[in-house]
Amino acid sequence: MALQKQTLQIGIPLFVTTLSTLLLEIGLTRIFSVVLFYHYAFLVISIALLGLAMGSIAARFIPEDMDSQDRRRLLSIVSLAAGITIIPVLYYILNTNIWLVNSLAMFFQISKLYLVCLIPFALAGFVLATVMSLGGDKIPTLYFFDLLGGAAGCLLFIPLIEWLGGPSAIIAVALLWTLASMSWAFSADSKGMQTLAAIGCAAILVLLCMNVYKPFIDVRFMRGMPVKEEAFAEWNSFSRINVFLDKAKNQNWIEIDGGAGTLVAETELTGQYLLDRQSTFGTVGREVAMKLHATPHTVVIGTGGGPDLQRAVVAGSRKIEAVEINPIIANRVMRGKYYESSFHIYGCRPDTPAASCRRPEVELHVEDGRTFIHRSPEQFDVIQLSQVDTWASTASGAYGLTENYLYTVDAVKSYIDRLNDNGMVSISRWEFARPKETLRLVAVGIQALLDRGIAEPEKYMVVLMDGKQDNPGAR
Repeated sequence: MALQKQTLQIGIPLFVTTLSTLLLEIGLTRIFSVVLFYHYAFLVISIALLGLAMGSIAARFIPEDMDSQDRRRLLSIVSLAAGITIIPVLYYILNTNIWLVNSLAMFFQISKLYLVCLIPFALAGFVLATVMSLGGDKIPTLYFFDLLGGAAGCLLFIPLIEWLGGPSAIIAVALLWTLASMSWAFSADSKGMQTLAAIGCAAILVLLCMNVYKPFIDVRFMRGMPVKEEAFAEWNSFSRINVFLDKAKNQNWIEIDGGAGTLVAETELTGQYLLDRQSTFGTVGREVAMKLHATPHTVVIGTGGGPDLQRAVVAGSRKIEAVEINPIIANRVMRGKYYESSFHIYGCRPDTPAASCRRPEVELHVEDGRTFIHRSPEQFDVIQLSQVDTWASTASGAYGLTENYLYTVDAVKSYIDRLNDNGMVSISRWEFARPKETLRLVAVGIQALLDRGIAEPEKYMVVLMDGKQDNPGAR
């Protein structure tokens, strides 16, 4: 019984420690993907590994004859230090402006950020290595608590960031570190450290509540640019969605991780405006497939702020399937804050009376586009994909030679399988003048048609360009 109590005195604080460490690593990956360019998102893995190694090396300098109680008291001190240092580290990350330029100054800027972020991981490494030396005769049990804490951290991250948002989730991690400190203090039976840990816990809890109520520790720079005046901002496990007013164009824009953007369609499609749109409809590439069908059944994959949904309405679509993978865009933006100003372009909410429903023909599906195509039993006239990806990768040409889940041979075959006899798949990509994406998409389409038994695929494909050929942004 005494042995079990001793194991729990080490195991429970170890569980909280590894829980906090994994949450910090995953949380910083999400923060980096917003604040920095996508190239640096997984820099956190390198930071974590180096920091843990540095802390483990430092743990070797603990005197071997140090009393077990003193070691636990030391672990309480280090855990409290880790929790406190996370706050200035987070503040430094959010207020560091990094731009992708080849300069010595930017190299030192990134280096400083790297070194600052090492601090909490080095402290974590010190704790973990010391724990293993403290319970050397219980290694299998300690590894159980270690892995259990890591698994719990992975599971907790998604609800934590969706509930609190990115920066506040990191502050919550700091709070967990103070709880780890308190656990070690109780294990060491140190009244002094119990008091200090309780004070640190209370202070960080107050800070967390204040930041959730009115964020003041928040993103200040995204990808080398100051954050715009935002009308809306929210996080989930795979994106940060913000909406801002482009004053030059007087349009609201949805921005994803500070990179990809889509305007919020806020024009009512009625009266003379609708007639004018219909008279010029089909003059851009993204409208051609809809133009060639009378009252089509249309699928729009990646609806964003709704411009393609507007095109489908102008085309006279009898039914429109709106497929959007991001629940924040679908539910919080387009069916939330901008529901009325977008004139229900995402379809009608359940609480909207049928008599006042502006777009009953639009049906929303919050899921991945390929998943929707796979599970749908219906046949469609038009399947539309317009620049459906984030610029996080395409901006560097990363998808010029690698796969994107929506643009693989199997994906195109799935689209073909869901078309009726006269159906069309319309896919728009960037940069026709430097056609790495366009050429690759054509090759994928040819292979998909060949796999479906089409002997002359060139007769079933049309390549169109919007804009002048010498324009690098032509589509």
